[in-house]
Amino acid sequence: MKLRSVEKIDYQRLFEIHDDAQSHLEAGFSQLKSRNEYFQHLDRILSMDSVILKIIEVEGEVVGNIGKWVMEEQPELMYWIDRKYMGRGLATQAVQLFLNEFTQRPIYAHTAADNIASNRVLEKNGFLKVGELRSFADARGEEILEYEWKLN
Repeated sequence: MKLRSVEKIDYQRLFEIHDDAQSHLEAGFSQLKSRNEYFQHLDRILSMDSVILKIIEVEGEVVGNIGKWVMEEQPELMYWIDRKYMGRGLATQAVQLFLNEFTQRPIYAHTAADNIASNRVLEKNGFLKVGELRSFADARGEEILEYEWKLN
């Protein structure tokens, strides 16, 4: 596995990975976008100094993305794995690699409380659950229980 910078040529593959309604429901916090909206979103976030976004590549195949953004003035981990690659430990490995490169601490993450797989990925990488809150999950159209995680 390797992490690398996102290039324009990756946009279509990233769109294919993110164009998965079930993954959005599980994550809770993002909505499906049209191809054009998604490309504009990538352009916007990649132009921001506060955002780091990397491609997760395994044996030459783009399997997801990982990075950090800033939420409430604090670095926030984000990642997304193609559904067909879930359950293989790739998210855990990608988070570990990313945290070796991005060493600013603390770093935070948020998950839907019922997203067991993402919760385990964070636990395996040393994140501690530091809070619970209720928030509106765009992809589900309802308020859900959310966990806040922190890595020192």
